[in-house]
Amino acid sequence: MLALLLAAATVPPIIRHHAWKRALSGFAKTLLGIYIPFLVFLLACLLTPNWKGGCRWGWVDCFQAGKLALVPLVLWAMAAIYATEIWSPGRAPRPWSVLGILQGAVVSGVCLFHGVFTIGLDREYSWGLVVPLYVAAWYMLRTVQYAQRGLLRWPMWHLGLLGSAPFWAVSVWLSRVQYTKLPEAPPSCFVVSAAMRGHTRLVGPLSAVAGGRYANRQLVTFWRLESVWSRFSPGTHRSFRRIYNVLGATVAAHVRSPWTADAVFLLLKPMEVMARSVNYVAAYRSREAQAQVSKDTGACSSLRKG
Repeated sequence: MLALLLAAATVPPIIRHHAWKRALSGFAKTLLGIYIPFLVFLLACLLTPNWKGGCRWGWVDCFQAGKLALVPLVLWAMAAIYATEIWSPGRAPRPWSVLGILQGAVVSGVCLFHGVFTIGLDREYSWGLVVPLYVAAWYMLRTVQYAQRGLLRWPMWHLGLLGSAPFWAVSVWLSRVQYTKLPEAPPSCFVVSAAMRGHTRLVGPLSAVAGGRYANRQLVTFWRLESVWSRFSPGTHRSFRRIYNVLGATVAAHVRSPWTADAVFLLLKPMEVMARSVNYVAAYRSREAQAQVSKDTGACSSLRKG
């Protein structure tokens, strides 16, 4: 699918200009300048805290979801990048594309600053800021170049920023609304637990476990995998758990019907099969280690008696 999308975006301008030597750079610019940034921009809404106590800066932390109001500006900026970098490279950009680059510089710069401000640089998933960093640098560099060439003058700056003001106002409003909807207590239900809300004939049977809770075979399998993971690689397990505590609860909050839970249960099936395989290998290695310890203990006992 990604290959088809890249071809649909880059092959027509290559044919138009008979520039097959620029095919590789066109594919790279389309992937790094359009598809990946837009995907990261949309998926960043999953980083919105799932309860009010997780918002260190109040409604500002909910801007990850509120910034979806900026999608028209993002699409404008991507169209400008496509027109100037891929469709007609080397030609003088038109006013609409110059303003689009300006909008991309503002949006990417604000998103980068917000990510550094709310997420920080010392967390396990701060590596996700790499994409906003190079995107902001890309757009800002083009903006400076257009300003130096006289293509972006003060009236255009004013008109461009003034025209985008309503989108920013809506994004702030959505951020505040999202914050008011957050629960006061942290959620206790995650993706695999939410999948148990499906029809019992599919997700069951459910068995009682410690603490008065119920679990199906899928949930028990993932619990065992986490136990194995925490023993063999506690550092990576802690990193995964911190990310999952945010994303897992966010996704689980959208599982509101048995049919949706059934779909999640089925989507998790391949991962469940892999988890069961890992658990089997870990249990087999544990039995081998115990057998070796028993063998060594018996040999030592025989030597002492001798």
